[in-house]
Amino acid sequence: MRQLRYLPLAALFVSTLAQSANTSPQAVVPEAKSFDRHFLSKLHNSNRTEVELGKLTAERSNSDEIKEFGKKMIKDHSNADRKVLRTAKKEGFALQTPFVPSTPEEQAAVDQSKHELEKLASLRGSEFDVEFKKAMIDSHQKNIESLTEAMPKLKSKRTQELARTLLPIIKGHESHAEALPPIIDQS
Repeated sequence: MRQLRYLPLAALFVSTLAQSANTSPQAVVPEAKSFDRHFLSKLHNSNRTEVELGKLTAERSNSDEIKEFGKKMIKDHSNADRKVLRTAKKEGFALQTPFVPSTPEEQAAVDQSKHELEKLASLRGSEFDVEFKKAMIDSHQKNIESLTEAMPKLKSKRTQELARTLLPIIKGHESHAEALPPIIDQS
């Protein structure tokens, strides 16, 4: 008999859970802002990846220039990610740290980032330095392209301003990566 007394309460709890599941910040994003949310999610994933790649340089690189560049990646992309998370919060979007993909495209980006990290983590010395430099040039070129293409499509003034602020930083990283000295194989 006691169990039956709690049945309406359990039904109310399950109903509330179901309702809150349908009103997550991502579920209530108006269609016009869904592009902005997706854009911020991609930036968040990219920043987290760049930070992790930067961390690898301390233990894997032979080059002082690569190690210094890695420190710059950690600092700049940590700062950029704080701006991304702040902008997302002001826009009413919940971005999770660590990044949790919510679309197949985001999952593919996470898988690609994970693969790149695993590949670089398996290398040491000049082999690492060569692949790290390539990865930095490639990822920053992709980020420049992504930012440039997204800017006219962004709906929120805050998100547009964030993109305008980050673009010159990303361009600077790409130029810096390209200017890193050639890596000499010391094997």
